[in-house]
Amino acid sequence: MTQLESSTTAMQDAISSSLEPPKPLSMTKQIALARADFIVSLKNWRMWLLLGMNDIRQRYRRSRLGQFWITMPMATTIISLGILYAYLFKMPLMTYLP
Repeated sequence: MTQLESSTTAMQDAISSSLEPPKPLSMTKQIALARADFIVSLKNWRMWLLLGMNDIRQRYRRSRLGQFWITMPMATTIISLGILYAYLFKMPLMTYLP
């Protein structure tokens, strides 16, 4: 084998070994990383609050009622299901829906 062939073979071996996928992390390491990521995200609450508010403002910027449209369907669902379940379970509505 010549020096050129041996260096080419060594190069191909190095390339093929670097293309191997990384070994998966253990479950405890994954849980530790997930917990650390969750804690960091809780510390950055201002960031996700501003991103959420910006998304709502952009979505309803030309609407007269704006952000009210988000709460109206949810409130309608809660009230209608509350009335339905109070009737089905034969409970007073004021007890079931405070």
